[in-house]
Amino acid sequence: MAKQHHIQLEYGDVGEYVLLAGDPGRIPKIAQHFTNPELVADNRGYVSYRGELAGVRVGAVTQGIGAPSAAIVVEELIKSGVKTIIRVGTSGGISTQVEPGDLVVPIAAVRHEGLTSSYLPLSFPAVADPWLTLTLAEALTENGYRCHVGLIETKDSFYGQVEAETMPLRADLNNRWALMTETGVLATEMECSALFVIGTVRRIRTGAIVKVMINDNITPGREVSGEDDLVEAAVTALKRVIEKDRAAK
Repeated sequence: MAKQHHIQLEYGDVGEYVLLAGDPGRIPKIAQHFTNPELVADNRGYVSYRGELAGVRVGAVTQGIGAPSAAIVVEELIKSGVKTIIRVGTSGGISTQVEPGDLVVPIAAVRHEGLTSSYLPLSFPAVADPWLTLTLAEALTENGYRCHVGLIETKDSFYGQVEAETMPLRADLNNRWALMTETGVLATEMECSALFVIGTVRRIRTGAIVKVMINDNITPGREVSGEDDLVEAAVTALKRVIEKDRAAK
């Protein structure tokens, strides 16, 4: 079978389970937790590793930044035989209940991006797989991670949010932020809604674990660093998913 155009993977290269991350540098960090990790492909900034976890082949793959890039990777992973995709990313906090350093497992994403309108009308929600979401949250909670479960926002414009006052549409952007704050949206990022909508359309399981790096609604300017806890949490959660799938067979 031919390799996928962008990610350069063939069918079965990374198995049926993939951890997806935006930063290419995060991929080898994830793969270090696999047994026998190896680089499979590195093309146009899309880096893919594979290895074994809990006795099965798994992958760690770059998604790039933003919904359009993520959509390309997710579509090509599905064509490569992947059936479970978990985004492992960073985010900014919105809810005052979420502190920098906390982890969020989203149940759904507010669709403040344009990509998914090519798949489904805006009246259709961007929802993660319920079973997968529950399993991720259970694994994190039981292993001592501070974890929140709820809604997040996916947006297209990073600077349209962090520098909203410089934008001609500042009033609309600030009103949007106020709406999300008042309705308890936990965090904001740039890819989850694409992953969830495509997962629904293509009938695969999708979910996410994101780390909150900053929350100006409670501690303006305070930003945490480091991804080791996020990576370890994601690998721990994926192992739980695999073990539960095995037990259900």
